[in-house]
Amino acid sequence: MLISNETPLIVHDFFNEPTTQFAHQELTSYWSKIFANASSNVSSPLSINFSRNEHLPFDSYSLHILEDSITISSPLGRGILYGVYELLKLIGCTFIFPSPVHQYIPTLTTFELTPQTITKISSLEFRGLCLYQVSTHTLTESINMIDYMGKNNYNFLLTSINKDDEAVGDFQDIHWQDVGEMLYPELIKRGIVIDMSEHSTDYFFPREKWFLEHPEWFALINGSRHPLQICYSNADAVNEYIKSYCNFVKTHHDFKFIGIWPLDGGGYCECEQCKDPLTILKANKKIAHAIGKVRPDLTVEHLAYTPQSLSCPNDDIPDNLSVLVCSIQDTLAYKWGLKAKNKGGAFYFDYDTGDHYRYRTHVWLNPIACKDMVNTFMHYHYRGIISLYLPITSWWQSSLNYYYLSIAYYNPCFDLKTETLKLSNMLFGILNGTILAEALLTTITKLQDKILWSRFPHKFSHQPEHICHRHISCDALHLESYKQTYAHIQQLIKSVNLDLMTDAQRYQLELFKSYLELQKLFFECIDQFNFDTDSPDKVTPYFEMLEKLQNKYGKVFISPEYAKWRIIGRDNILDPKNTDTLF
Repeated sequence: MLISNETPLIVHDFFNEPTTQFAHQELTSYWSKIFANASSNVSSPLSINFSRNEHLPFDSYSLHILEDSITISSPLGRGILYGVYELLKLIGCTFIFPSPVHQYIPTLTTFELTPQTITKISSLEFRGLCLYQVSTHTLTESINMIDYMGKNNYNFLLTSINKDDEAVGDFQDIHWQDVGEMLYPELIKRGIVIDMSEHSTDYFFPREKWFLEHPEWFALINGSRHPLQICYSNADAVNEYIKSYCNFVKTHHDFKFIGIWPLDGGGYCECEQCKDPLTILKANKKIAHAIGKVRPDLTVEHLAYTPQSLSCPNDDIPDNLSVLVCSIQDTLAYKWGLKAKNKGGAFYFDYDTGDHYRYRTHVWLNPIACKDMVNTFMHYHYRGIISLYLPITSWWQSSLNYYYLSIAYYNPCFDLKTETLKLSNMLFGILNGTILAEALLTTITKLQDKILWSRFPHKFSHQPEHICHRHISCDALHLESYKQTYAHIQQLIKSVNLDLMTDAQRYQLELFKSYLELQKLFFECIDQFNFDTDSPDKVTPYFEMLEKLQNKYGKVFISPEYAKWRIIGRDNILDPKNTDTLF
C-alpha cells in the first residue's frame, strides 16, 4: 500500500467511546504532521476501521493491513489506541521518551506500507506505573508521563490521594488531591485504570487527630503507645478506619482499585495480638468486606510489604481483595499468585526498572531483568506488574528500561540482541546503529556485572556479611575487569561517524556517554562498604558530574540535590545511627 500526502483518511469508529474518539484524534493529528505538505490532488482514500475483537485477551490488538484499508481491532477501546500508535510506529514515529520534545515524527510525502497482519497479545492484563514526584510543580511532566504511558501500552496508574515524604524537594511526593482534576481527563482518554493507593494512611486515619483522643489505637512499642502505625488488632481503630474509607469511596468514583496500605517504613505495633503476622491482613479483609457493600465494583488492595503483612494465609480471601506483592523471596510471591488468582488478583511491585531511590540514584539499563520479571509473573498467574518510577523528572534510563519492558509484555521470549539493535537504530540512526548496539549490549551484559559490590541496592539481606568480610584483592580484580570493558565500549563509541547523525541522534549519543561516565563514577566513588576508605567526600566527583550534566541538559538524570540526600543522607551506611541495626 502506497500512502502519501495526497491520501485522505476515512476513519470508521465502531466503538464510539472516549478512548477510541481520542485514538481517532491522535491518528489524524499525527497523520497531518507526518504528511504535512499535502497537495490539493486527492487520491483514493485510506479507510481505517476500529472494530471490536472479542477473541483477543485483555486489551490486546490486531492490525490487518490491506491494499486500500486498515482494520484495527481489540476487545477494548484502549487496545484500539495502542493499534493506532502501532501504525504510527510502522510509519516511523518513535515514542521512547516521555517529553514530546524527544519524540520523533517523520515528515514524508510517500510511504510504502506492506500488507500484513500484526497481532499483539499482552501476557498480563495490567501493565502499570507508580509515578513519584506528581504535584503542582511537576504538572507538565506528569501529563507528559500519562501521554508516554498511552503510547507505550501502559494501562494502570498507581497513585496516592496525598503522600508527603521526607525527601528533599518534592521528589517522592504524590498529590492527587492537588492535580487529579487536571490528570483525570488525560487518563480517561487513554483508558488508563487508576489505583488510588500508596501510603495514604494519614489521609484516612489522621494521627494528629486520633492519637490525642485514642492513643490505644496506635502502635505499642517498648511498652508505650506512639503515633506511628495503627494497632491493627484494635477493633475500634479498624472500625474507624473502615468508616473513613467507606465515606471516601461513596463520593469518589474516578478509580477502580483502592489501596489500604500501612504507613511507609516501620513503627508497627508490638502488642500480643499484633505479633500475629496475619493481623494486618485480617483487618484488611474486614475493610474489603465493608467497602464491597458500598462499592461492589471496586477492588481493594492489600500490600504484602513487610514481615507484618507479607504472609499468605491458608484460608480464603475476599473476592474483591487484590494483593500487591513487594518480595519474590522463596515461594512467597508464587503462593500469593495462587491465593489471589480467582479473587482480585496478585500484582507485583517492581523496584528495579525506574526507581532511583532503590539503587541509590543510579538506575541500570536492565532489559534482562524486565524479561525475567514478565516471564516469572506470567507463570505465577499474576494479574499485573506495577513499576515504581521515582522520580519522574529523571527519565533517560527509566524510559529505556520501560521500552524493553513494554516489548516483554507482548513477547516474553524477545531476543535481546535483535531488540537492542532496533532501539539503537531509533536512538542513533541506522548508519551507526550496529556499532552502538554492540556498545549498549556490552554495557548491559558485561559492564553492569551483577557480582560488583556497588550493584546491590542498599539493605539487601546478604549485605552485612559482605560488609564484615570484604575481600579487597577480589575488588581489585573486578575493578580491572570493569576498566577493560569500559575501555572497549569507549573504543566502539569513538568509531562512530558523527557526520552521519542528526542533531537528535548526536544528543542521544551524548546522553549515552554521560550515562556511562556516571556509571563509572558510581562504581568508583559510591562503594560504601569499605569503612577504611569510604567517606562522604569520596562521592564528590559523582555529585559534580550530576551538577555539570544538569546545567548542560536539564532534568535528564537524577538531580544532584536528591542524589546527595539519598547517598550521604537517609540510610547512609557511614552514619553510625544507620549501621547499628545491621550488626
